[in-house]
Amino acid sequence: MKLLSIFVFLFLFSATSNATHHERNAALKEIEKTFGLVPKFYSAYPPEGVVGAWEEMKNLQLNPNTALSGVHKELIGLAVAAQIPCHYCAYFHSQAAKLNGGNDQQIKEAIAISGIVRFWGAYFYGMKLDREDFIKETDKIMEIQEERMKPDYKAPVLPPILVNDAESANLDIERSLGRVPFFLGPFPKKSFAGSWLNIKGIYFNPKTTIPIKIKVLIGLAVTAQAHDKYGVYWNTEMAKVYGATEQEISEAVEMAGLTRHWSTWLNGNLFEEKAFKKEADKIFAHLKKQAAKKN
Repeated sequence: MKLLSIFVFLFLFSATSNATHHERNAALKEIEKTFGLVPKFYSAYPPEGVVGAWEEMKNLQLNPNTALSGVHKELIGLAVAAQIPCHYCAYFHSQAAKLNGGNDQQIKEAIAISGIVRFWGAYFYGMKLDREDFIKETDKIMEIQEERMKPDYKAPVLPPILVNDAESANLDIERSLGRVPFFLGPFPKKSFAGSWLNIKGIYFNPKTTIPIKIKVLIGLAVTAQAHDKYGVYWNTEMAKVYGATEQEISEAVEMAGLTRHWSTWLNGNLFEEKAFKKEADKIFAHLKKQAAKKN
């Protein structure tokens, strides 16, 4: 009976191994068909994980039918990669963003947003803010923003403010957010105006090339993988105010995780950067040819 059990176990293990081997080969063939080659970061990957890793990338990052567009997913990946920092991922996502219709200005904005949210995350964490108080203050601000987003809301016509010191910055913040958050009180007065103008000019600005909703989702992705609980809450609530769906929020966070996954794999294995870029260039040349054929 014992020998029979061992035989059955070995048979099942062999069958499973053969199935796994077959599935891996099928995945590698699909990767080659998609990219024009099997890049080293896949061929060197542990064989037991190739199928899952490919399915994840294929069904999220490369999927044209997700809630987020291709260019917006790649800008999210780029923003996360920029602040890890991961040279491999930054190169790949910037090229992928362009392939999906993105431009240099959008790439610059995505990277700038990444830096801005990391800046404020460092401030909130370093000041040891009470998270519950932060949440309550954020909720009050988001209630004001929701009110302003209503179709019948009429913004008062006010003269512009020249922001050049802490006092004028506070006045401008009150106009922009509806109130001056308590957590900005301890901020160094000398640099307060500059820090506000930076985040206002890019993150809060409705006239940039990236829509505010997507900029906020970029902020969410960056803060999520940086373990910034303040930033995650702020960006999630603001994303909802600007119309982000639960699916869009989920995809933004998953793109953050996907980027961190491949960054860890590439950096941990010390892949040669020039070789990686050469493979990436071949991949995007192939993808461009495929796109041209469809058009």
